[in-house]
Order: sequence, then C-alpha cells, then structure tokens
Amino acid sequence: MVFMPVYINRAAKAAAACLLALILLLFMVAPAKADIMGQVTGNVVNVRSGAGTAHSVIGSANKGDNFVVVNREGDWYVVRYHGGVRGWINSQYLKTSTNANLPSSVKAGSGSVNIRAAAATDAALLGSFSGSASLPVSGESGYWYAVSYNGKTGYVAKWLVIADYTPKAVLESSAWAPALVNAETLNLRDAPEGEILAKLDNGARLYVRDSRDGWYQVESPGGNGWVHGAYITFDQAKASMQSPAENLAPRFSGTQAQGRIEVEWRQENFGYQLDLRGSTLIRYELSEQGRAISIITDMEFVGDLPGGGGIQMGIEGEFANILTISGSEILHYNLTEEDHGSRLTLAVGLNPLVGRLIYIDPGHASVNENGKIDPGAMREDMQEKDIVYEIALHMLDILGNMGAGVMFSRGETTDLTLERRAWAANAAGADILVSVHVNAAANTNASGSSTWFHAPQDDDGYDRAACKLLAECIQKALLDSGSLNDYGVREANFAVLRASEMPAVLVEVAFISNEGDFTKLSNPPFRRQLAESICRGITEYFKLTN
Repeated sequence: MVFMPVYINRAAKAAAACLLALILLLFMVAPAKADIMGQVTGNVVNVRSGAGTAHSVIGSANKGDNFVVVNREGDWYVVRYHGGVRGWINSQYLKTSTNANLPSSVKAGSGSVNIRAAAATDAALLGSFSGSASLPVSGESGYWYAVSYNGKTGYVAKWLVIADYTPKAVLESSAWAPALVNAETLNLRDAPEGEILAKLDNGARLYVRDSRDGWYQVESPGGNGWVHGAYITFDQAKASMQSPAENLAPRFSGTQAQGRIEVEWRQENFGYQLDLRGSTLIRYELSEQGRAISIITDMEFVGDLPGGGGIQMGIEGEFANILTISGSEILHYNLTEEDHGSRLTLAVGLNPLVGRLIYIDPGHASVNENGKIDPGAMREDMQEKDIVYEIALHMLDILGNMGAGVMFSRGETTDLTLERRAWAANAAGADILVSVHVNAAANTNASGSSTWFHAPQDDDGYDRAACKLLAECIQKALLDSGSLNDYGVREANFAVLRASEMPAVLVEVAFISNEGDFTKLSNPPFRRQLAESICRGITEYFKLTN
C-alpha cells in the first residue's frame, strides 16, 4: 500500500556539481530530438534515492508506468519522477524506448519561467515568460526543452513548464483528430490527472476532440476519457472532418460470464488485501452502498474469502459475478489496476487511513546551484535535515502499515524549492501535506512542540477549518505523550503551506536550541515516539473528517 514518490540521491560535493555543469555545457548544446522513455515491466517496482539497494526505498511504480529516463548509472536508470525529482529504478525492471513525440509548445507552469542559453541552471539568462504565453519546442536536452525565443534557441526546465503535444494542424481544426497510442499501454482517465477508467493497448485508434495543458479528451476502444499527449501520435494524414467509428467502445452486457477472476487474499494490519486476477481484461463497475462496496463484473469470481475483524465478504450474482464487502463501521478501501487491467488489487479495512495519500515533507536538505546542502538548524553533530528525515521514515513505516499511501518530497537531499515540494503534492492529489521540522531560537528557554497552518480567513482558496483541525489533532497527539511543552497551534505564511492545495501543516517537533529538548532529540527512541504521535494525530483527523 505504500506508493511514495521519490527523492534525490545524496550528493555532498560542490566539485561534482561543477563538473556536471561543465558536462552539460559540453555535451548538451545541441538539443536531442527525442525522450528516452522507460516502461516498468515488474508488477510493483521499488524507486530508490540512489543507484543501489543500499539506498532508501522512497517510492514504487506499477507495471506499465512510464517515465522519462534521464541517465544510466551502472545497472540503474535515473528517471524523472513525480514533481520533477529524480528516482533510481533497476534496469532489469525497466524497458526503454525512444519517444520522438516532442511537444509542439510549452507554457509556464506557475509564475515566471527563465529561458537560458544552455541546458543548465547557471547558463546565461536570455529572458523569461509567464501566463498564457507559449514557446515553440525544437528539441530537448535531458531535463530541458529547447525552445525558439526572439530568433534564438533557448532552454527551459521541463519541471517548470506545461507541455502541449497538439500539432498545429490539429489546434486549428474542429475536426475529430485521429491519433494512435504509441506506448505499450496507456491509461484512459476520467479527467486530466484523474482516475483510471481503462488501459489502452499500443496502436489503439483514438479520436481527439479537446485538449487541456497537454492532455486530450478522446473517444477510444475503452470509452470516452482523457489521455496524456506524450503517449499518442497524431495521424495528420487522416485529420479531416470525420466522426468516430460506431460502437467504438466495448459494451458491458452483464448477462453471461466472460471469464474467471481468481481471488487470493492476505491479512494486513489495516484489514485485508485482495488480489483479483482475471483470465483477461477485467471490465467492472464499483458500487458503494452505505458501509459496503461491490465490484460488479461480467466474469465469475472463484476462490475463498476472508472474514472477521468487523469485515464480511461474499460472492453473489447470477453467475457469481458480484463481490460484496461490508464493515461493522465505515469501510475504507483502495482499488488499483495492474497487468494492463487484468488484475485488481483491493486494500480494505476499517482504519480511516486506508486509501489515503499522505505527503510527507522532511524539511531542509535542498541543494543549491553551488552544490551546498541546507542543513537546517544545527547543534553539535546533529542537523535538522537528518533528524526530520529519520522521523519521516518512521512515519512511512507506521502509515504504510495502517493502509495509507505515502509520498515523500525528498530523499536525503533534493533540488526542489519549498513551493515545488507542495506542487508535487498537488499534482499527486495528496489528501494532506505534513512538513516536519525542528525548531531553534536565540532564547534557549523556548521549548516544546508547535504545529503551524496557513489559511487566511478572507481567502477562499484554503480550507481553513480543515487546516486548523489537522494542526490541532497533531498538536494534541504530540502533547499527549507527556514529553514536551505546548508551544501552540500557530499560523504563518510558510511557502510550503502557502503553495499547498490540500490541508497542510508544518510541525516543529521540538527546540534543538533548548537543553532539555535537545537531549530528547538525541535519543533515537524519542524520534520514533515523535513519528508515532504525528501519525496518531493524522489518524484522528481522518476519523473526524470521514
């Protein structure tokens, strides 16, 4: 159930950063004409913070997931993961191919984006663009797109822009624009970045009717939905006024068994995890009725079902095609598709964290352009960045065992700014964001825990009640341990909170500058206790908001 994203490899050397910048300038002047794409071939594959199994597992990817490959280090591929940060995947679990489908243009993702003379953050600045302005793309170089700007070739960072893959001819036409899937499989979603409706095979015919920030609304063999433009190729030779073929989408009859679904299960701390393996693509509907859910399909469910712990399961229907699960309390679940839609994984339990996505931001550890790492507050041989990373790893273990999905903003270091940490959480659709820090003050008498939120009363862009409740729940849980003073629930315009679209808090667990708090922070069991307290507060928040 843990599907956290990534971080960046630990790099401690300013000299290496300078060498990397030199390599970029020497070898990346001419833009490449295509992305190297990697598709995950294993069922569930670890994403790590560096090249090797000794590095932290900071995320996972499912079979069929696609990533841009930016480098190879021995037996490991470096991929561009969620939020523009880097992750490492073993080469035996990643199939690479060239994607020649460059975007036609790019727009600024947020704020103003710099245009540089080369593909490096320290290259000369040519200018900037923002708002609705777009720049035509002529190529790419690693993390950068080559763009046309004032008659020159400039470079913009891929993680700062929104790519538009629509050809000019299609943009100017109101026709049904024919296109083909160019990936091994492609997710059809109910909205851009939305829920997956179906899996489309390579070569599947699509008809594009609308576009939005690099996403396309299509008619497809899997029905109507949205796909990302990076994985389709427009058939401009047939881009005329034509309507989609009749009966393009498959019809779900529900009248006779079209195959079998083998049911396997295992008990987890949060409840049960069911593995539903179909003899072919599983077409299904999910129905919620009070404290129960049902999976209705046109295939026969076969296998024994678990029960107990306040959860009951049963198979019913005309040909054993309905799986129903009910709970003695509110039922929580998370359903995912794997193996191109022929396998469903269902986690179900009474814990309110089941199916939730928690975004954890261990504070500091940003690497600047000179290769220097922000340590945060320091005392003796202790640095804030290391303390909060350890607390975050404990939280990962605790929340994962409770059925939550966990996403990290970083590994041991990161090149993400504070705002971009929040943007990654926004893009992932996280339910909450929790940023973990250690406090420090010139007044060494200051001590205790504090939890901060940002939600101005006159700004409808924030859910003030939810932010305040999350802060209060975590602060109370920290104080209930009896080990720390109450420094209060407070408000501040912190960047990571300001940029978050979901309820978000920043937790200052204790003062490293206070002798008593410092002694406690020096104790590893106490750092685990802090993680447990924060997780109890998170659990209480979801209990109250269900």
